[in-house]
Amino acid sequence: MARVRDSIMKAAQSGFTVLIEGESGTGKELVARAIHWNSARRSGQFVNVNCAGVPRDLVESEFFGHEAGAFTGAHRRRIGKFEQARNGTLFLNEIGEMDVSVQAKLLRAIEENRIERLGGGSPIAVDVRFIAATNRNLRQAVAEGLFRQDLYFRLNVLTIRVPALRERTDDIPALARYLISRSGKEKEPAVLGMTLEAESILCQYPWPGNVRELRNVIQSAIAMGSSEFIEPKDLPRELFERSPGTRYEITMDEAVREVKRQYLIDAVVESRGDWAKAGKMLNLHLKTVPRMLDKLDLSHLKKLSFRD
Repeated sequence: MARVRDSIMKAAQSGFTVLIEGESGTGKELVARAIHWNSARRSGQFVNVNCAGVPRDLVESEFFGHEAGAFTGAHRRRIGKFEQARNGTLFLNEIGEMDVSVQAKLLRAIEENRIERLGGGSPIAVDVRFIAATNRNLRQAVAEGLFRQDLYFRLNVLTIRVPALRERTDDIPALARYLISRSGKEKEPAVLGMTLEAESILCQYPWPGNVRELRNVIQSAIAMGSSEFIEPKDLPRELFERSPGTRYEITMDEAVREVKRQYLIDAVVESRGDWAKAGKMLNLHLKTVPRMLDKLDLSHLKKLSFRD
């Protein structure tokens, strides 16, 4: 995420089109907003269009607007998203879901910085910075004829990939603490944090819904908890369950690594952070325990404190 942050700042300093790639729930919109608010266009509007949520027959009206009487039901002029984003940023969220029939018109507008309202007779110049996001593999979509190649290359000037939460498990404790600080005050008494055992469970879960799912879990745990610290019993049941059929979806080396990780987590929890005691339990030298935590992507356990 430090690399993502650096990419955001570099993208903000340029006026180039940005393509943000990542699974649903990873925070692609937050990345787009960060680029906008750190750019020279921050005084303009940030206009968000969910391309997956716009009906096919209303896409042109949504993007380019229409004049009164342009079609049945068009009783007055409508200003489209392009004009709303003039001198600002137009965020094309989930661009991969846009119908191919509309992509050519979008490409033309992006390249010419001009649009025509439906029912209008003259082009309108618009000065807009474009940021697109997708949870799909657009290269594959191009190969399958589901996405225009020329539009893909026009959007793919700067690319920022937002990693899935399962790819950055060291971030989970920090994200959880941040989310608790945001929502914990809404509970009486306020929720101040979570136990090491609860954090360990969060770090073992694959998070298919990414940060969005983590936020929901934290909010649920805050609501269901009965103390100032979230405990394992406050977490949803699905975090403790393994989905069927996963046994052979990883290699033997990965399975061994997971067993080692679980042994370390259990030893650290039971020893309450006492490296000598944890090492004795695992038949390891006390100095080996923190080194193995680093090697197995469990370094966050070294930073946690235990409650009496």
